[in-house]
Amino acid sequence: QNEELQRTDILVQSFKRAANAANLTAEARAHFRSGVIHENLNNFPAAVQRYDQFLCCCQQLGDAEGVALAHNCLGVVHQREADSQSLLMDGTSTTARLPTGAQMRYE
Repeated sequence: QNEELQRTDILVQSFKRAANAANLTAEARAHFRSGVIHENLNNFPAAVQRYDQFLCCCQQLGDAEGVALAHNCLGVVHQREADSQSLLMDGTSTTARLPTGAQMRYE
């Protein structure tokens, strides 16, 4: 019975890890979507915060593609923020765009 109990404990821990990975994946998607919304509203500090949280989730999951997407999003939002400040000063803009194929996985 002791062996059976150990196997059951191992299964419980496996289920917890699986549930945590699923929850972390859902959390990553939520942070990504929130970042996109904040970015579209030109609320760049909030977008950076959400993309940073998305990056942390992807790193914990070992999701290399998600990590790359998060870095891309952070670069784009920082560029957009700089452009918006530049636009206010001299009317120029060089906004970079996030490739739509990369973000489809998280939408």
